[in-house]
Amino acid sequence: MSEINAEQKCRVCGCSNESACMTEEGACYWVESDLCSACADENSKEYTGEEETEDDEEEIMDDEVTEEAEEVADHEPETINNVIEMPERFPEAAVAKIAQELKDFKGDNKATAVSKFVASTLTHFCEENDRFAEVVYKTSRTLSDCCAEIMAGVGTHVSDIDVYRGAVRSYFPNADISFKMNILVNGDVPDDEYLKRKPEKKAQPAKKAKEPVEKKDKPSAPPAPKKETPAPKKPEPKAEKKPELIQLSLF
Repeated sequence: MSEINAEQKCRVCGCSNESACMTEEGACYWVESDLCSACADENSKEYTGEEETEDDEEEIMDDEVTEEAEEVADHEPETINNVIEMPERFPEAAVAKIAQELKDFKGDNKATAVSKFVASTLTHFCEENDRFAEVVYKTSRTLSDCCAEIMAGVGTHVSDIDVYRGAVRSYFPNADISFKMNILVNGDVPDDEYLKRKPEKKAQPAKKAKEPVEKKDKPSAPPAPKKETPAPKKPEPKAEKKPELIQLSLF
């Protein structure tokens, strides 16, 4: 007979050889060296009578590692040809697109005059609204095209709000902008002396007297070249007149 180990205890309930658990089938028995049959049944673990081998433990560990790897893969970005495709953040992408297009800007004088202000305003709008940023990033037209469209048909002047409204609608036709100005009144109310003060007139600079201009004698015109008088024509010699013969008839 094998010796009974009095120190052997169940790792779950703490029963031992001297104080066993009582079940419907009677006293518990050892399923493992530190686990009784009562605790094994409570945990719904089927006992096959065979102890787990090291290979079984390795398979269990491999399955757990595989499940963890699959969970991590579900949250990781897809990799194509060793290039990680990160999820797009449209505000940052749109701002970078506008900055590059401003660097490569091409246009006439009117479009160039508003290009920096339009780029700055569009950058602010992209940082403020994700939907607008997505449209700007996906639009194939450039900042040069946008400014050319805004200034088409503009004469000698245009208001700021019309420029910015045109910039927004160039990318998002259904969008609009609102313009708001607030007055910030600081300090005390001006005193009566300030209120009654008349506007200062700027002193106009004295007109400079015109310096007399010395008249210079006009240079004498060079003598006109003498016309050569043509030589008189020699009279053509007159033909000598022959004496007329008068015939007299005596009969």
